[in-house]
This record gives sequence, C-alpha cells and structure tokens, in this order.
Amino acid sequence: MKASDVRATFERLFRSRPARPDYYTGVLGGAECAKQPKRCDLSRGIVADDAAGTVTFHLAKPDAEFLYKLALPFAYVLPAGTPARADAQLPATGPYMLAEHTDKRVRLVRNPRFRSWSESATPGGYPDEIEIAFNRPIDRATADIARGRTDLFTVEPGAQVTEFVNQHPAQVHTTPGLATFYLYLDTSVPPFDNRDARRAVAYALDRGALVNGIGGEEAAQPTCQVLPPNLGGYRPYCPYTLSPGATWSAPDLDRARALVRSSGTAGARVSFWFFAPPAAAEEQRRVMETLFKTLGYRPSVRMFASPLAYFPALTKAKAGPQAGFNGWVADYPAPSNFFEILSCSQLVDRAANSARYCSKDFDRQLARARALQSRDQAAATRLWTQIDREATDTAAIVPMFTPRNVDLVSKRVGNYEHHPLFGALLDQLWVR
Repeated sequence: MKASDVRATFERLFRSRPARPDYYTGVLGGAECAKQPKRCDLSRGIVADDAAGTVTFHLAKPDAEFLYKLALPFAYVLPAGTPARADAQLPATGPYMLAEHTDKRVRLVRNPRFRSWSESATPGGYPDEIEIAFNRPIDRATADIARGRTDLFTVEPGAQVTEFVNQHPAQVHTTPGLATFYLYLDTSVPPFDNRDARRAVAYALDRGALVNGIGGEEAAQPTCQVLPPNLGGYRPYCPYTLSPGATWSAPDLDRARALVRSSGTAGARVSFWFFAPPAAAEEQRRVMETLFKTLGYRPSVRMFASPLAYFPALTKAKAGPQAGFNGWVADYPAPSNFFEILSCSQLVDRAANSARYCSKDFDRQLARARALQSRDQAAATRLWTQIDREATDTAAIVPMFTPRNVDLVSKRVGNYEHHPLFGALLDQLWVR
C-alpha cells in the first residue's frame, strides 16, 4: 500500500459516516461533505509522501488520544480500490493470514511475508495454525477444554461456568471488562428531572440481584460509578449502598424512600424499557418492577428480546421511556470514552445520551481533562477521578455492574495474555 492510501481511507470515512465532533474536531461527515466539500478535503491535514513512505497528520490542537483513534476499526488503512463488501479479502500486515472463513469457523495460517518490525508493536505469533469455531454450546465447550480437545473458550456473558471454575480454577482467567452497564433516568421530564428522585433509585437498586440474574460473580461485579476498573482515574467509589465506601453491599431502602418523599414524586408513573435474553428476562423484569414499586412509583415495563430491536426503537422514539437499561463499552482505553453518554454534544442521539443530561459546567470539565492529558497526565488522572465522582453523584445514570471477561484454557496452554478491548491474544498463546 502507498502512503496516499492513508489519506484516501480517511476521506472515505468522512464522506460515509455521520460527523463525530468529539473525535474529529472541525471536520464534517456524510451529507455535510457534499454541501461543504472543502471541509472534507484532507489534503492539507494529512500529508502523504509516497516516495518517502511517510504520512504526516496536522492536528488543529493537541490530542493525547489521537493514536487510539487511529487504531479504531473504521480507521484501518486499506488500498484506495478496496471493494466495500463484507466478504472482500483485505490486505493485512500481521503474522497470520485468512485461509478459511465460514459461518461456523475461521482458520488462520502463518503469513509467509510477515516480518516483525517491532516486538512490542507487532510480535510474531507462536501457533502454526489457529482455528476459531463459533456458537459452541457451553456444556460441550467446557467438556472439550477439560479434556484438552479445545485450547481456549471465551465465555459469553451470563453463561454458568461455576462447576468448571470449582473443578479447574488454574484454567480460568477473569478480568473486569472495559464496560459499564447502567440504568438511565430521563432528566428532562418528571419524575427524574428531580435529583432526589434519581438518587432514590440509585440507593434502592439491588445490584446483587441483577448480577445473580446474569450469571453471578463470575459474570459481573456490582458497581456504583461510571468508570470501570483498569482505566486512568478509576478509584473505587460507592455512595449508594447501605454502608457507603468503596464497594456496594446492599440497597439502602430507608434512605431511598426518604428521598422519594422529599422529592414529592411518590405515585408518579414510570415507563421502563429494557432488553434481556429469554432466560433472564423475567428475573430482570421482576427486579425492576420491584424497584420502582418499592419506591412508590407506578411502573410499566416494556421488554425487548435483543439490543438489535431495543436501540433502534429507542433512537426513533419521539418521547422515550423515563428509565431503561443501557451500557457503554470502551472504543479505546481512555476515561473520556465513558462520559460522552452525559455530554450535551450527544443529546442528538437518544441511544447514547439516554438520560437527556446536559450541563455546560460538566462539559467544560471534560474539555479541561482532555486538554490536560496532552501535557500533564497525572493532573488529568486526578481530574478524571473528580469527574467520575461528579457523574456518579448526579445519578442521571445509575451504574449497575461491570461485566467480567472470562476465558477458559486447556492445561497445555501457556503465555496467556489478555487485551482489555480485544480479549485473549490468540497469536501469543503457545501449546505444549
């Protein structure tokens, strides 16, 4: 590929995607490019030199997260003539190449042209061949892992693996995911335009019951705060529990009911939307109906079978529900990711800022923290901690749990490494 293919990739991106001002300051996207083509002309912002093999990006302002953004999937660099088809064979530079791809399995073999230019950036792989199977039944997969017929199985959220964990603890790797699942409370309409009413929900929520409903402590861990573990700025913080401190212990119903009384919102109707797989749907419905009824509200619950039905309905709704389920999974490992859902800039997208929360002061704090990251990482980290606590205290969203990544490995697997976003690094595993 030529250096100019980099600029071509980004030009295609801006012409085909909606504008994301939080990622690409000053650059339009989609239909806006047709109206103002000069704003989408990247020839001055991205300078490609095919002879030297270099690409220079000229940023309008410092951006400490720029390299993360270049690594996002829709920024992958491809030759200018690459067809826009899902089944297109795309060029790559890694240690493996695609040998077979069906709906049931993928087979990767060594790339004979691969040369590692940096062990830290792109190390060589260990296995000679990698086979990936999809949609394996949980009981069959755990049995194959125990017998050494399968070397790695990534557990789906909510899967019951307690028996395997108890029998083979050394073959289980679990880490908190870079994600937070939460209740949103619409701050633009009653009753949750009242902060005391929102805090009442946060105190009354039985996070333990929700975690048990999706598979127990192997699947998730309760949380009260927006930031998940393993991100800069994360410091354990849980004010909404029976014994406030670092972790959640139990609901505080007495305090929750007192807040409802002080808010004057008792008896209000609350429409609640959520999605859940059939096996967990009734338990989740019971927990949420009990929550709102216990507080003195009159809930009506609408359940969707999957997020594929839920989010389009939420986006199209002219008057959305007053409360519902949502979650945020990191695009890249930076704390700023998790506060977009409370930014005024995302009010246009009900699926993103479902709480309809907008505070100019809060947005100024976000901008200040992003700017600090470029020149004083320690100060930025302290500010992200403060922002996380402020976001938690508003109770516009009520964090429920952080999902856990669970990988089961056979006894012959070594050198297990886990990427916080992409999971187990298959090319770094070795087998004896």
